[in-house]
Amino acid sequence: MVVFGAVLGVPAWGAAEAGDAPAATAPSNAGVVRGVPGSVRPGMPSTPYQPARAQHEVMLFKGEVRVLDVPGTIKRVAVGDGALVSSTVVDKKLVLLAEKPGVTSLVIWNESGVAVQTRLRVTDQDLGDAAEQLRATLSTFVRQLEVTSRGNSIVLRGFVHPDRKDDLKAVIDRYKMVTNLIRPEDGGPLKKAVHFKVQIMEITKTGMENIGIAWDKQINGPQASAAGNLVNTGRYRTPPVLNGSPYDSVPGSVGGAASGLFLGVATSIFSKINLAISRGDAYVLAAPELNTRSGGSANFLAGGEVPIPIAGAFGAQTVIYKQYGIKLEVKPAVDGDNVITTSLGTEISQIDPSVSFGGYPAFLTRRTSSELTLRPGETIAISGLVTSQASNAIDKVPLLGDVPVLGQLFKSTNFRNNKSDLVIFVTPLIYDPNAPANENLMERAQGIERNYRYENGDPSPLPEIDQRREKEIDDSATRARLLEPVRGVDRLYQGG
Repeated sequence: MVVFGAVLGVPAWGAAEAGDAPAATAPSNAGVVRGVPGSVRPGMPSTPYQPARAQHEVMLFKGEVRVLDVPGTIKRVAVGDGALVSSTVVDKKLVLLAEKPGVTSLVIWNESGVAVQTRLRVTDQDLGDAAEQLRATLSTFVRQLEVTSRGNSIVLRGFVHPDRKDDLKAVIDRYKMVTNLIRPEDGGPLKKAVHFKVQIMEITKTGMENIGIAWDKQINGPQASAAGNLVNTGRYRTPPVLNGSPYDSVPGSVGGAASGLFLGVATSIFSKINLAISRGDAYVLAAPELNTRSGGSANFLAGGEVPIPIAGAFGAQTVIYKQYGIKLEVKPAVDGDNVITTSLGTEISQIDPSVSFGGYPAFLTRRTSSELTLRPGETIAISGLVTSQASNAIDKVPLLGDVPVLGQLFKSTNFRNNKSDLVIFVTPLIYDPNAPANENLMERAQGIERNYRYENGDPSPLPEIDQRREKEIDDSATRARLLEPVRGVDRLYQGG
């Protein structure tokens, strides 16, 4: 008989214990019985049902062939549903072929009676292989992934970014035995944070040409960074080694040993900005840094507020404050691939002395609003929000030159002569609290706390004793000891 499939040997079933079943007369011909358990062929004696051992469950997948070693000589085999599993005896061993998914039972008799009674469970796929495939595929975008087998199903746990829910569904739909307990990342304890580095600068026309206006005429300048044992400059720092070489994170890297000088082209605009600053073509007016979580918002204001009274009901007056100056607002969202989608709103407003109503000034406002998609480290440049004519108001409006950022700009000779412009650079970075480096730090912090508590005891004070119970305590020394916080293991004692 030829059986198709991979034949897998399994450990022999344990011999039946003495006395589990009475000895039966061996029939002249052994047969295979399918269908109703306990049915026998004509001429074959029936053995009373007396199980020789506890019931087991054998897991099979469709198309699998399993060989079972049975103690003694196989006299009779009964399969509850022959459409699910077919059986035959080859060389005194039982061969099972899984044909359809489902659950059935198997009983095997030998010369001593019932030798094996078990349940057969057939699945569409091999659970072990399916679990490994799921683990390899989902670990690329599911955080804190757990893959466990429960009976005839695979249970999945973890967190997935909402943008990757369709990818998760596409993977799981290929497996029928999966129980999906993976939750959206919003249900997790922490979210990714976005850090915005903002530079508000005055740049001359020549400097702007070198930085960003004539992009088709040149490429970004190179960066040189030092790694290994060289001195850090603050801007260029050796990245932490998590997996592999620390130089893998430097874009455009060209070789390098484990330590020493390391050169690379990072195509960053900051090298050209720093060059413009060193030449006197650019001046930093402000460099705020904004932080917000993914899905949140952050804003910045460099300017002031003007009180404006508003007439209310019954002659009452209320005062509102009108903001002016440079305002910046960002609302980022980070997807599973660390791509940042952000709405960026900028506004520059100033007092207009030429227009007033009721003795209160008007305002000149220029604003932009845009939706952008970029990756961490890429820079957004915004310019053209202020004209040189606006600086003429510095002589007409008192204290306008003292306004943060704008006051410095309006007092600039180059700006008043239309030789410079205000440019805002925004560069986002991502801080992932679930990154391996942060998880390692959290584990180290928890380990330090456990060691401290083990060596010094619990630093938190013990709860105060209820006043009603204090009356029952007569010994003042005992009361003092009970109220005293435990600071170390050596402080623990019993008795009075």
